[in-house]
Amino acid sequence: MSDTLYLMDPPKGKVRVITTTVDADASGDGTGSFPKVTGKVHSIRYVKDDYDNTVDFTIIGATHGVSFWTESNVTANKEVFPHAQIHNGLGTGRSYTSDNNPINAPLVLINEGLSITVAQAGNATSGTFILTVLPLD
Repeated sequence: MSDTLYLMDPPKGKVRVITTTVDADASGDGTGSFPKVTGKVHSIRYVKDDYDNTVDFTIIGATHGVSFWTESNVTANKEVFPHAQIHNGLGTGRSYTSDNNPINAPLVLINEGLSITVAQAGNATSGTFILTVLPLD
């Protein structure tokens, strides 16, 4: 998308922007997915179509189950930039400041898709999700 914000120089290589719509059934539940991709997940954007303001969603890696975004009672458009804390060789989270703020790194997909599950979305409603993936360095 032309309105994607980069906090650095634009990446070299192909940036992928993938859009999917998830329809909810009569009980307000639905599932959807993004196809397999390889790259750093820059952002996931939720665009409110007509889901109820009580919609909950979970977005995880389809193969490994890593959580990319879980939130309840989402009421409006929202965009997240998924990151995870890095660890040292002993499995301890790394920190770099005197107040122990964690060092985070973008989540990476290697030939893996994302699964989307929605609940409490309302009867026969829909919402749109947009995934932006940057190429690996």
